[in-house]
Amino acid sequence: MWTAFGIMVGYAADLAFYYVPDRPNIVGLNWRLMMASAMLPAVIVCCFVFMCPESPRWYMSKGRHHAAYHSMCRLRYNKIQAARDLFYMAELLKAEEGIQMGQSKILEIIRVPRNRRAMLASEIVMFMQVSHRFLFHLSIEVSNQSAAILWCQRHRVL
Repeated sequence: MWTAFGIMVGYAADLAFYYVPDRPNIVGLNWRLMMASAMLPAVIVCCFVFMCPESPRWYMSKGRHHAAYHSMCRLRYNKIQAARDLFYMAELLKAEEGIQMGQSKILEIIRVPRNRRAMLASEIVMFMQVSHRFLFHLSIEVSNQSAAILWCQRHRVL
């Protein structure tokens, strides 16, 4: 749902800057403003990143148990829940240490079928996004050229 909302806001921002006229010595001001408007949400997220607590799991993996407990207390309603989750986290980290010894992450993407399918799906989506933009701009160019040819034929310019 939030993805569709973000896409809608992006289209609204594009529409808001579509009719911005060029200023002297600045060609294509409207598309530059469109690209800059996409940067605004990213800057807001970057500012809020510093307000997020550190990951308790990261603290636990570095052996900083006291800091992990304080970070977990910020995320849970009471201290008993934080202690319980911290205990489970410590046990899972112990179990994962035995499993992950000597495995390559790159080969895991290729060898595990679930990871391979996820990688293929993400590549298809990225290709679709790039090709969609290319085909959209290509169709606009073709329609503009065909409209220009029709205008020239009607007014007997060619």
